[in-house]
Amino acid sequence: MRDDGIVNKVGIPDHIKVFYTDIHNGFYDYCSKSMGLVECESITCLSDDEWGIIEEINELVKVNLNTTFSFFENGMGGYVAVDFETNMSVIWFADEPPIYDVKFWDVVDEWIVLGMQE
Repeated sequence: MRDDGIVNKVGIPDHIKVFYTDIHNGFYDYCSKSMGLVECESITCLSDDEWGIIEEINELVKVNLNTTFSFFENGMGGYVAVDFETNMSVIWFADEPPIYDVKFWDVVDEWIVLGMQE
């Protein structure tokens, strides 16, 4: 089992931790290094970036950006992230309101299929 820093952080859901520790360190389109689960070194906290969309949407953000980490990037400003405090998965967009309480693996699977079809 690898020691991949963020992956062993307290709060990460077991179903994601198992993927990174027992299966693979990310799974994405090699050419663009996007459209997939990012490498451990590329997992980022949402609070590390500026999100102009927060000012544009007229609702309270339902995840804590300081405890929410993105694991999947679609290469077009869309992310699948998990709030470690609540274990809530969210689709986070750079330019659209977030979609909360999604099923992590269902979204990841669907986005990978869409990426392969294009």
